[in-house]
Amino acid sequence: MQHRRAPLRYSKRPFIAIAGIVLVLGSLGYGLGQALLTRAAPSAVAALAQSVAPQVAAATRTGRVGSAAPLTITFSLRSRNQSGLERFARDVATPHSSVYQSHLTPAQFARIFGPDPALVSQVERFAQQNGLHVQNVQSGGLFITASGSATQMEQAFGVQLGQYRDASGATFYANDRPLHLPASIASGLVSVTGLENATSRHHDAVGPRSLPPTSGKKPATTCPATTGTFGLTPTQLQTAYGFGTTLTGTGQRVALVEFDGYLASDVSVYTGCFAQSVSVTNTVKPRLVDLTSPLAAGDGAVETELDIEVVLGMAPGVTNVDVYEAPNTNNGLVDMLADIANDDVDATISDSWGACEADTGFGVAAAEEMAFLQMAAQGQGVYVASGDTGAYNCLVGAPTFHGRILNADDPAADPYVTAVGGTTLTLNATTAGYMGETVWNNSGQNSNTGSGGGLSEFWAAPA
Repeated sequence: MQHRRAPLRYSKRPFIAIAGIVLVLGSLGYGLGQALLTRAAPSAVAALAQSVAPQVAAATRTGRVGSAAPLTITFSLRSRNQSGLERFARDVATPHSSVYQSHLTPAQFARIFGPDPALVSQVERFAQQNGLHVQNVQSGGLFITASGSATQMEQAFGVQLGQYRDASGATFYANDRPLHLPASIASGLVSVTGLENATSRHHDAVGPRSLPPTSGKKPATTCPATTGTFGLTPTQLQTAYGFGTTLTGTGQRVALVEFDGYLASDVSVYTGCFAQSVSVTNTVKPRLVDLTSPLAAGDGAVETELDIEVVLGMAPGVTNVDVYEAPNTNNGLVDMLADIANDDVDATISDSWGACEADTGFGVAAAEEMAFLQMAAQGQGVYVASGDTGAYNCLVGAPTFHGRILNADDPAADPYVTAVGGTTLTLNATTAGYMGETVWNNSGQNSNTGSGGGLSEFWAAPA
């Protein structure tokens, strides 16, 4: 697998005063007044669309989730002015627009594009009246986190939480039917995540990895040979792409989306070989989401370490590499993206993990998009691996519910991120200069490996 990474050339622009923002946006008709919600009778209840994991339909139910099992959920709400937010996200990145690069702070975003405060209060009251504990409210209520027992969740949403096994033998828990909420709340929600753990993001193996000492193998200790099939060094890539001595990422912070841990010792060996000016201890910072301790280095450690190392090798001047770690679940994903948007300390966000859209489900993808819209409004650039299996990601080890669909990866297909595909790079043998580049495509070699792509079931082509 070729590593997919966008060049670190983005420079975050200063924010302008909120009064100026309001004046400019008002002139463009972004509608900063709160949208009126249609109030339903207190007894009116509605089903939340796209709130059943797609895996449930093809899985076998094996039991119930224990009544006292603790669960944490996240309500993802709509913006009070969804169409205005989408226009602003487009215009703030469009040269010659009157709001070009007039990025918002999280506080400004909450005031201008956050959900209706009345809706936020309704969601909080709904949670509390059902015995749930509201833990966190972010982006003016765009994301609301609450916790409670399985029984409390079942009673709140009118569902049963079951244990399931799919055709491959994998087990998961999920709600058995759509979530039901007061109609006035359901109409303002994008999704509720955390009542299932059926979907997880994945990466493809990229070769031998360093395993934790408990596995019986030692971490990396020596520099690899730089000839033969080793690949390309950071110096070769810097030369090929014309980084020179100025494009080093100086003063920038980069966020990495990760669902597995890493060995800092491996990263230190790498920097000792290829980025000797970097202090791993001072630069690489774990940022935990829905975790009390860092993730252990597991099967995905190779991807996490690869992400960290390529950033440090290509941009050794970065101030911080913020390694966001979360459980490999839909709720972990949504909570991580919400944290990255609300922290707003990283101008560049990189994500090498993904799943086919059919695995993800539209409700979860729409919750991701709310975070991506906030990042776009704030000037945070998001770069996502396009995938490693062409348009066939849903067909690789696919459960029966996938059928034979061709499908794009989530979240690479979202219109508010930049999908980055792998390439095969040819260098001049003498100068290491750039000679040519082609799309990475190994299809036909008993595999469907290659740069991801395909048809999105969720999103139209971006503007």
